[in-house]
Amino acid sequence: MMKAGNYSFGKNFEIFDNLLEAISVYEPVYDNKGKIRDFIVKYVNSAEIAGSGDSYKHYVGNYISNLYGNADLELYFKIYEDIIITGKKMFKAYLPPFNRYYRISGFPIHDNLFVMLKVEITGEEKELENSNDNLEIKIAKKTAIIGEKGVNEILNENEEKFRLIFNRADDMISLNLMNEDGTPGKFIEINDTGIKRLGYSKEEFLDMTPYDIDKEYETRRALAKPAKEHHVTFETVHTTKDSQRIPVEITAHIINYNGKNVGLSISRDISERKKAEESLKESENRYRKLLENCFDAIVFHSEGKVIWANNTAMELLGVKNSEKLVNMSLIDFVHPDYREIVIERINNMIENKAVPPIEEKFLSVDGKVIDVEALAAGFTYNGKNTVQVVFRDISKRKETEKALKDFAILQAKIMRALKESDEKFRLIFNNANDMITLSEIDANGMPGKYIEINEVSVERLGYAKEELLNMSPVDIVAPDKKAEIPFNALALTNNGYSNFEIVHVTKEGRRIPVEINGHVIKYKGRKVYLTVCRDITRHKLLVNALKESEEKFREIFHNANDMITLHKMNENGMPGKFIEVNEVGCNRLGYTNEEFQNISPVDIVAPDKRVEMASHAIEIWTKGYAKFEIVHVTKDGRRIPVEINTHIFKFKGETVALGISRDITERKDAEEKLKKLLDKLSHLNEESEQFIYTTANYLQEHLEIITDITKQLKHDYEDKLDVDIENSINNIADESEHLKQMILNLLE
Repeated sequence: MMKAGNYSFGKNFEIFDNLLEAISVYEPVYDNKGKIRDFIVKYVNSAEIAGSGDSYKHYVGNYISNLYGNADLELYFKIYEDIIITGKKMFKAYLPPFNRYYRISGFPIHDNLFVMLKVEITGEEKELENSNDNLEIKIAKKTAIIGEKGVNEILNENEEKFRLIFNRADDMISLNLMNEDGTPGKFIEINDTGIKRLGYSKEEFLDMTPYDIDKEYETRRALAKPAKEHHVTFETVHTTKDSQRIPVEITAHIINYNGKNVGLSISRDISERKKAEESLKESENRYRKLLENCFDAIVFHSEGKVIWANNTAMELLGVKNSEKLVNMSLIDFVHPDYREIVIERINNMIENKAVPPIEEKFLSVDGKVIDVEALAAGFTYNGKNTVQVVFRDISKRKETEKALKDFAILQAKIMRALKESDEKFRLIFNNANDMITLSEIDANGMPGKYIEINEVSVERLGYAKEELLNMSPVDIVAPDKKAEIPFNALALTNNGYSNFEIVHVTKEGRRIPVEINGHVIKYKGRKVYLTVCRDITRHKLLVNALKESEEKFREIFHNANDMITLHKMNENGMPGKFIEVNEVGCNRLGYTNEEFQNISPVDIVAPDKRVEMASHAIEIWTKGYAKFEIVHVTKDGRRIPVEINTHIFKFKGETVALGISRDITERKDAEEKLKKLLDKLSHLNEESEQFIYTTANYLQEHLEIITDITKQLKHDYEDKLDVDIENSINNIADESEHLKQMILNLLE
């Protein structure tokens, strides 16, 4: 017996290419009743098609009925029966398609295929075939001519080739006797693949039955059916000699072999396929679980019917039972206004055309209209055109958009009221102590030309109003500060408001440090920048004075109304431990100075606000200063909103930060009152006089605060203020009283 070695037979038939015999491989084709109706040619070697004038491609993949007609198809049914069913080793037949006589032998292989070998009968054998003797007599006469030894040589030659292919097959091939009761008996033949796979010797196999390697063999074979067709394919598990389990797919045939019923089985190792199937199943389960728990609704539909939907989709559409949703038409859930559009999109996806996301309306089972945003894509599933739709409920977003639209309408009404009260507005606008401007916004977000400026702007900068209206805020910024403008403009555009410091330059070149409070507002249907620019020259002088004189700094430090701190700056840019905290800070937060020196500014910030500290630290290092709002937490857990103005500088060779933290609880309360007032305005369509009256009262209230602050400053620092600062405070108080009187006059 020839050994198969490492040669892999499998589905590659190159082993037959160089044989002189005509070799062909066929696959039976079954009808819906399980009966063979035709054969497909799977392979032919060069000897098979020699002299036909046709190419290899003409045969492979074609049906016998197409190649030779239905009449000759019956002959192939007979050959299949003789090879597979009856189990003849060799026989003779005349094949009309080739107009020749052949010796024919064959055997089944994997995947229900069978191999047919043909050797043409030539010379004296043809003369015998032309006589009137029957086939057996012809064979006998031929035997007499070529002798018994010659016949045996031919049989041995074919047997050797059969053994070669038998043992080189990748699949385990076995023959076993069939008992009278139809159960499988002992093995009578096994190929090398079976011996190697299961670990038994051939002698051991010949003393075993299929039950010994598969306890459920007969049960599985019976379940597979149909036995009447003499072949069956089923899956089972073989057990090796060392008790390993190998999943296999068996194609079994009942054939007649030397007058006995014999079971021919081809067993394919499907371990890798099972692993792949299990891996695919796990992957599908993970993917399905992901889809089922996705926050977005997902639906698959094919041929107009829903085939799968996740939990979100069922909840959104109001379907409690998934079985009820499956096989329903997705179009039924689309609002009538959008059905024509959706049908067109489905057709485009079937034609492999991309479709963009769409906002549309769906209907739940109870008729509720749902605004959705949908994204869809087509693909092939089980050979059918399928569409995956991912959609989300945007009803709340639509409500928000409507609320914003309503707010914009209210804002427009207020703007109209302002326009109608332009004269009164300008009176307040031009009599403010700070520079107030309106400027355009360029496409890149940078400030454009001035639209409006108040009289303080003209007086402070020394330009005529006409000159300023041909300039932009960029033109009045000091050259060494212009690099900061894009960052300030970006913050203003993104947030809608911003507070920052910069330096203005007058017409004659004088530098004026200013604090700018900017907002993005709607003006005559377009977005503009509204800025209030406060001259902080004296504030800067005060800060410089604090830096230059530590003694004065200490005096102001501990007697200020605001919390003042000095802390280190770490190398990573974040604030380090406190160096000094004034008495206001200790009293406000409840820590002693010694306790403060063991903590940092981050430790006194409310936990929900600490994430903001990184951005503030970046701003401090970038600009050297920063102004921002945050929430402090006292030792006993009380929250205090504060406004912090901080600068970094060198102190005793180290980089430190000076922070002034103002308790803005009252201001926040005032802002809350203002917010409530604005909310009230959004629901009331008051006349312009009422708007002016509310605005005047609001200004009066804050002027009272300013008056109180100036009085408090004079009281607290009466014997510590120099003449200039005291005069400035007196001027602020006088101007506040003057503006209050003007507002009272307006209200009259």
